[in-house]
Parts: sequence; structure tokens; C-alpha cells
Amino acid sequence: ARVATGQIVIFGGSEDGYDPGGNRSKGFRNDLTEYPEARCLDGTLGAYYLRPGYGDGEKKFLLFHEGGGFCTSDDDCLARSYGYLGSTRWDQYQTKLTHPFFNTHHEVNPLLHNWNFVYIRYCDGGYWSGTRTAPVAVGSGQVWYSGQHVLDAVVADLHGKHQLGAATDVVVAGCSAGGIHVFSHTDYLAGRMPSQARVVGFADSGFYLDKEMFTPLKDVIITRQQGASTLSPTCRAANPEREWVCLVAGASAKFVETPIFAWQSRYDMDQRGCEMTAECAKSTQCVEDYAGNMSAQVHAYLEARPKSGVFLDSCSRHCDGGVDTLPVSDDGALNMLQAFKEWYQGGRRIFEQQRGYPCPDCCAPMIGV
Repeated sequence: ARVATGQIVIFGGSEDGYDPGGNRSKGFRNDLTEYPEARCLDGTLGAYYLRPGYGDGEKKFLLFHEGGGFCTSDDDCLARSYGYLGSTRWDQYQTKLTHPFFNTHHEVNPLLHNWNFVYIRYCDGGYWSGTRTAPVAVGSGQVWYSGQHVLDAVVADLHGKHQLGAATDVVVAGCSAGGIHVFSHTDYLAGRMPSQARVVGFADSGFYLDKEMFTPLKDVIITRQQGASTLSPTCRAANPEREWVCLVAGASAKFVETPIFAWQSRYDMDQRGCEMTAECAKSTQCVEDYAGNMSAQVHAYLEARPKSGVFLDSCSRHCDGGVDTLPVSDDGALNMLQAFKEWYQGGRRIFEQQRGYPCPDCCAPMIGV
């Protein structure tokens, strides 16, 4: 099992629920064969993986959206369609669920460990946004911009086959592009959950800032993929000439009505690459200035949405940072999964690591024993 002991997280055996070789840490593939419009960029049908919940988690769902960037033009999307992030062609019958949100130890992941784990494949290059129902010609090839149809099909399939309609709790989660999706589309998904279910978001590495070198690249999702319909109506109304800004949490999070708990690094490795110049990324002061700006924007979001929460760490990481690391709060009391439970149950909502850059010991090692 993985057991938090101050700054150390330890792996152990399977006697306490964490079974790295067993079914509890694996998801089994569900194809969307009944939904012909739910297509990846290359035209293959979308898919998701499911590990059923058990015990008091049987009617609770973690809907986790895979990450993987986005494509910025028709040509870029065509190139993407030839690989894993544009196709389900090579997907296996089962997959290991390795992100920390899928940790099955009840002490390390006290809220989610026995929920239904749903891992939604990301193969549309546009944050599950596109609404087209026919392919778009690109040179001698073609691409499908049908991400919203994939998303809708996953929800419909879970309703029809896996009792999502009986859910009492639903967490809309994801990392990187999946985390951006949480901030952009959780309100849309909340409207498609059963009325009795409590719905919140849990975003890892999804709080990007509105930067001129990054945000405008997303315009293709609105213009070519026709992907605006799942965005916040109030955000769109506030940005009629720049609807794509609603795909950046720094500008759009304040419009999201569904409570979201953000797990975010102040020194996110991907953001240091796409939202800073190369010179800035090499400068400790420049990186810390960016971190200060991010922290200020996160806290402004929390003021605007007092039901939301955050675990803001100082690790050099993106998404989970590797399965061998797990940050804990400055007081040494909680990892981000334990913090999520406390927030979810109405307790404290702000957890932070306020450390300088770089901070090599901000992520606790997971040691095999």
C-alpha cells in the first residue's frame, strides 16, 4: 500500500486495498460503437476505460479526462491523427490507471479510492469540444472534429450500461488538457449528471494563464472545430471577440459555477515551456514572478468562487510529476488527495507549499518497501 508518513509515501503490499497487479488498478476498455458521431481525429471511435467501484463507492464516479495538449491548425490536427493522441486504433483491452487520483489505498486517497474510475481517452485534440459530424478535408487527408460527440457518448454510455443515472457523487477530473477541460466544461457536464448527484471538479495542472504567446493558439478549437457550445455562456458573453480565452482558467475560472478543487504547481513544467520565453524559464526570478502572478490569480478565483478550493504546490512537475512523487502541504499534514477529501467534506479549502524556486524536496518520494 501507499502510506503517507510525513514527507514520505511508502509502497507496501496488497493486503490493505492497493493492488498494483490486480483489477483494482486496471481499467477495462469500453468502445463507443453505438455512437457513430463520437470520432477521434482519424475517424476511429472514441473509448473510455472503467474500473467499477465497490463498497460505499459503488454509486460514486470519478470521470478522469486524459491530457495531451491540443492541435493548433488543420495540418497540425492531421499530423496528430496519425498517433496515439488522435486515434484509438492501438488501444488495448485493459490499461493500468497510474495517475494519483486512481490510488486505491484508503489512507492516501481516502475519498476516491473505491469509486468507479472512468478514464476517458483524449483523441480529438480540442478538449472534447468539436461539434462537426462530417470530416474536414486537409490536403489529401481528412480529420474529424467531433470531441463533444465523444464526451456526450461517454456520458450516455455510462448512463446506459454502468448506472451513472444512480450516482450520488460525481467528480469531473483531468490533468493538463484534461485539467483545462475541467475548468472549461464542468458546468456543461454537471448539467448532464443525474439531479440527485453532487458534482464537483478536480483539476490537476489545468490553471493556465492568459498569455499572448499561448491563448490565441486555441482559436482553431472555436473556429475550425466549432467548439464553443460547451463553454460557459457568461464567459463567452464577456469575450465575444475572443471566445477561445474561455479555454484558459486564468480568464475563465471565475465564470465556472460548479465548485472545483485545483491541484496546481506554481512552477508547472509545461507552463514554463509554453507561457514563458526560453530566457524567462532559465531565470529563477522570472519563474518566481510567474508563480507569484499565478498564485494571485488562483486566490482571486477562490475569492470569486468561495466554494472552490486549491492545493498549490511548489514542485517542478506537470500532472502527477511521475508516479514516484506526491506533494504534501507546508504543515506536513496532508497530501493533495487527503486535502481534497477535507475540502469535499466542508473543511479547509486552501492548502499550499510556499517555497522558492527550485524546490527539489517539495514532492515527497514514494519508496518501495
